[in-house]
Amino acid sequence: NDNILYAYFGRSEKFVMPEGIGVARGELFSCAPHVVEVVLPSTLVMIFSRAFYNCKKIQKIIIPKNVNSLGSEVFKNCKSLTEAIFENGETKLDNCCFKGCPEMLVIKAPAGGYVEEYAKKYNIKFEAI
Repeated sequence: NDNILYAYFGRSEKFVMPEGIGVARGELFSCAPHVVEVVLPSTLVMIFSRAFYNCKKIQKIIIPKNVNSLGSEVFKNCKSLTEAIFENGETKLDNCCFKGCPEMLVIKAPAGGYVEEYAKKYNIKFEAI
């Protein structure tokens, strides 16, 4: 009832986070490195540090428009992550959000916002949507 998702222990490669969840806690997928796809709900507003840490199979993530911030190392060592799409160009990102991700990672977001500045600052390819 607190609208916080603490951990995923499922065996499925695809996880659809339920609508109504507002916060994804740190190390949410630490027991699920097999996860390939995660669908985040429109109600999500914050993703804590290391939520996707070591999810080495995730290739693409869409960050809903209501997410206002991502904690440190959220996608650290996501070795297959090649596309991160932000529906809100003003989502705040910690300086180590994509540490250990592949060089082919592309961040997509509305042009002219914080996400674009972040991508340029950390030499991550950016595409405006």
